[in-house]
Amino acid sequence: MEELTDSTPLLEDHDQLRDRLAQEGYLLLRSILPSVEIRDAHDTVEGIFLDDGWIDEKGNAQQDRAATQYQERDPAYRKAVQAAPFNRLPYLDALHTVIQRLLGREVFCHPSKVLRATPPAAWTTESGRYVHQDFSYWGVNDMLTTWIPLMDIPRDLGGLALLPGSQVGPPCPLRVLSDDEPGWGTTDYRLGDIVIFHCFTAHAATPNKTNGLRRSADFRWQRTDEPVRREFILGQGNRTQELYSGRFQEEAWWRPVPTAVPLVEGMWDRIIRPGVSRFFPVHDSWNSWNGAKEEQA
Repeated sequence: MEELTDSTPLLEDHDQLRDRLAQEGYLLLRSILPSVEIRDAHDTVEGIFLDDGWIDEKGNAQQDRAATQYQERDPAYRKAVQAAPFNRLPYLDALHTVIQRLLGREVFCHPSKVLRATPPAAWTTESGRYVHQDFSYWGVNDMLTTWIPLMDIPRDLGGLALLPGSQVGPPCPLRVLSDDEPGWGTTDYRLGDIVIFHCFTAHAATPNKTNGLRRSADFRWQRTDEPVRREFILGQGNRTQELYSGRFQEEAWWRPVPTAVPLVEGMWDRIIRPGVSRFFPVHDSWNSWNGAKEEQA
């Protein structure tokens, strides 16, 4: 795979940074997050996985625990993804500031934070290895995802791969990314790096070819004036409080989702069409896209 372009030199030039995101569909920014907070999140997650047998003392993944098909149901995973040091990360000023520069006004991070704990590829085909575009699931116009390595992730540990330019193309078919697909890019990621990509950018995880457990985080961002599914903010049922607000609202770093965000009911049962992007023309094929069934065709 090709080497991803480092956009760190553009960090203080807001217009060029936005232009690079519009042209490539992603931004790789090196060493802009404080390593102390990232390491604290990593060490907390690692300690939970070590205590529960996901990894051994040398950091090797344990197949009977880490290869579970439904990680989100596992008590250790749930404890790790709900840990305060992990949930603090999207509220770091360095991260929030760059997202606000890109989207141009008030922004917020979705309350559901995603922890990726990827075991060796020989054990399982982790869902993240399938080529996908986030708009297909989230349906939020110009949503941005921030992918953050919680540890140094060299290529053989299985980091994020992206297809530059795919953000202006049609919906991609759902498939496992192969090593020889042309045009894709990745890199050796280091603690403090982030990748920001648009919801139309095709991406996938590369296979973990080591004995370790790759750990990274996904956080999703949008403008406060864009509609979003109610379930993504409040959860299922008749809840009226933001997800996890009871757990973190007393923390000094926590920022609630603004009450002015338009919440939309009953969107799970219909196809969502994209609006006009602020970054680039949206491919016409998205207007006739038939959802996940078409992706799998």
